[in-house]
Amino acid sequence: MLARGEDFTPGSLVGFLYTETAGLIISVIMLRSRVFSKVNAYAGIIAFTLLMLFTLWATATSTMGTVALLVAMIGGVASVVWYVLMARRFFQLSRGAEANATGATRVRA
Repeated sequence: MLARGEDFTPGSLVGFLYTETAGLIISVIMLRSRVFSKVNAYAGIIAFTLLMLFTLWATATSTMGTVALLVAMIGGVASVVWYVLMARRFFQLSRGAEANATGATRVRA
């Protein structure tokens, strides 16, 4: 459907809402976690809430005004920030796991 340019139709609504709902749930869980920063969690909450709002707006109406596109733009930028912060934290966690693994090997030797 997306290849034919038929996005934001009732048929594609469910797919978009699943991914945005998943991102929102993950961000709320991150807010309670001590592993990820609050900035990361709030960026995800803002991003996926705005993207969900835009998806519903674009599907419900046939015209997208400036406000709808502004909502999509802010949500898109916030989602990029969320993904970059997630990747950065995952790299930090992997470096810590590698250090622990090599340190444990040295202690045993």
